[in-house]
Amino acid sequence: MSLYSCGGNMIKTIDAGDLAAEWGDAINNSSESWWYAGSDDFSNFIAIKRPYSSVVYKVDKTAVQIEGIILFEFSENQADWINIKSNNIKFDVGGNP
Repeated sequence: MSLYSCGGNMIKTIDAGDLAAEWGDAINNSSESWWYAGSDDFSNFIAIKRPYSSVVYKVDKTAVQIEGIILFEFSENQADWINIKSNNIKFDVGGNP
């Protein structure tokens, strides 16, 4: 997992399998919300907000697709982010969607 500093946010690179596991854990955690923070040519940026912390993950866009949301360039401005629901994210882990 790599760390990148992007302004005030730390961005962690994560693979689709690990992000899918985080998603599965989050289903039972009502204090956590997931956000689409944008994309670049090769990656989607997914933010997880928690009461006392948050993290922005960078994940390969061929392995994690965003659906039902108009994609935009990555933004550090949280006001631009879009809350993700289960029908907005699709994981392709090991070639198995």
